[in-house]
Amino acid sequence: MFKTVITLKDNLDDTTLSNMKKIADKHFDTRIDKLENVSRDKYVLIYQSDKESGYGATLDGNCTLYLEEEFRNNVKSWTWQDTDEDDVEDVLVELAIPVIM
Repeated sequence: MFKTVITLKDNLDDTTLSNMKKIADKHFDTRIDKLENVSRDKYVLIYQSDKESGYGATLDGNCTLYLEEEFRNNVKSWTWQDTDEDDVEDVLVELAIPVIM
């Protein structure tokens, strides 16, 4: 299973929370697959897939959503999990590393 778990800051008002969810939903509706938020917690967003396309969909969603500074500023934690449950990456750390060409 491929899974992205985003925890939003717990001091956000309902309007901001709704806005953040809309922004995230837009980015996880990719050309590869459409992933739905399956979390029941209002401060947590979980996008996951058991399908092979889930790899590309979560990767694409994470990379494009990371570029949304307004969203990033309201995130408490953000992880991505590959098929290996012990392999969990901190998206905020990994995508902040500059690529040197």
